[in-house]
Amino acid sequence: MKKGFTLIELLAVIVILALIALIATTRIFGTIESARKEAFLSSAHGIISSAQNDCVSSSIYTDSYYKNVIFDNYEIEGGEISYNGNNPQKGFVNVNNECRVEIFIYDDGVCIQKEFYENDLNFFEVSSEEECLDIDFSEEPLIIYEEPTYTKDIIADFNSSVRVGQTIGANKDRDYFRVLTFNEPGYDERGILTFDVSELDMTNVESVELFAYYYYGDIPSRQQTHPVRRMTSAWTLEDELLDSMMSEDYEERMVSLDTSGSGYGWRSADVTDIVSYWKDNPEENFGLVIDHNRGQSNAGGFWNAMRYYSLNSYTEYKPRLRINYSEEQTQKYVLVEPSFDSSPRFDQTIGHNKDRDYLNVLTFNSEGYDTRALLSFDFPISDNYYPSKAKLFAYYYYGDIPSRQQTHPVRRMTQNWNEGDYLTDSMMTDYYRGLMVSLDTSGYGYGWRSADVSYIISHWMDNPEENFGLVIDHNRGESNAGGYWNNMRYYSSNSDTDYKPYIKVYLEER
Repeated sequence: MKKGFTLIELLAVIVILALIALIATTRIFGTIESARKEAFLSSAHGIISSAQNDCVSSSIYTDSYYKNVIFDNYEIEGGEISYNGNNPQKGFVNVNNECRVEIFIYDDGVCIQKEFYENDLNFFEVSSEEECLDIDFSEEPLIIYEEPTYTKDIIADFNSSVRVGQTIGANKDRDYFRVLTFNEPGYDERGILTFDVSELDMTNVESVELFAYYYYGDIPSRQQTHPVRRMTSAWTLEDELLDSMMSEDYEERMVSLDTSGSGYGWRSADVTDIVSYWKDNPEENFGLVIDHNRGQSNAGGFWNAMRYYSLNSYTEYKPRLRINYSEEQTQKYVLVEPSFDSSPRFDQTIGHNKDRDYLNVLTFNSEGYDTRALLSFDFPISDNYYPSKAKLFAYYYYGDIPSRQQTHPVRRMTQNWNEGDYLTDSMMTDYYRGLMVSLDTSGYGYGWRSADVSYIISHWMDNPEENFGLVIDHNRGESNAGGYWNNMRYYSSNSDTDYKPYIKVYLEER
């Protein structure tokens, strides 16, 4: 008689088989999950490789090249790309003008990230797609480019020239600051300037130079060597500038960059020691002074009145610190094209000419021909960057007198407007911060023209609700510019050329 298995033996066999099945299933699913992650990682490498190849081989590859691809629900919803692999569940890819790739993609609890300047992929698990992407797909991602540089500029954030008996800031709104040497104390005048260097990293900094542009003076044929002194005590706009508020010694002087050593133009002084002192003692950054040449300032020299362009100047010659690096640095920037442009005439409404492929700026001695160009920009705001400099570019391709240098002033719009409104002076700032000047080395002819609009962009960043656009104004005396009467055309955003207007905004990390 054969003896069967007992209940305990059967249960033991079942438990053993269940354990074997559990182990096998876990390993199988683990293998499947591992294979899925490897496939996702392989797809990411394929996307990057394809995006870089497209950029390198693109016939339209220029400084303004960029590519953007958006994935949503395993489909390509924006842009084009072809690669071997499966589409991610969600994410985006950007390619900048150096063919560097930024990728943020998500697939079923797994995230892959890489910024433009990183070499390796960051691969990790997340609890949600928001944790991986953190992006609003209703808006186009900010495309950031980069270019190599060995120098960076920091524009002064305050300047004024102070005469004996005056308070600091009495002349802060002039478009120049003056350094005046005379044999009467009442005419003793110096220029005071401040700079924010809190964000400056001194790593690889070779030197720092102070630049100021001398454009008017009694004796331009003589070389002026104004000494630079560091402010040593705190002050307010109600204080008078005294010798006791400045360092007694100085090591550098403002010398001409003209090879002849005289004449109008840029002058500079090495202020590396002053800036290094500020970095080591930030609580003592009270600014610096461009001093006169009187004997009592330990300089000696000619008695003379000299004017340097100030922050309020409509030129690009604003006083600045130039940071010189020993190694190549990366300068980040964004390109922003107009969201709207139009050139209304005196008797026309805004938008009347919005579909033309050009912007007309017409100066004439009759109000009926008074024409300006209005441009508005949806300026991107980032929590990670702030604008250090901004330039408006427009391409001049047609005009009555191309042999003359035209310097159209740029003014900021100060109030909201709608298509159908008339463009009036009351809708713009009374002043202008930059002039559209030719990029042609001769200063004349057709081609790109630009203006420094850093102050306009900074105002928009601080007051986004006041971003109503800007105006390229004419040269009539009533616009505070003066100049030739002339009809000039710039390509508009409707042009089918590569010469559309844009603003180039240089960025610094916060």
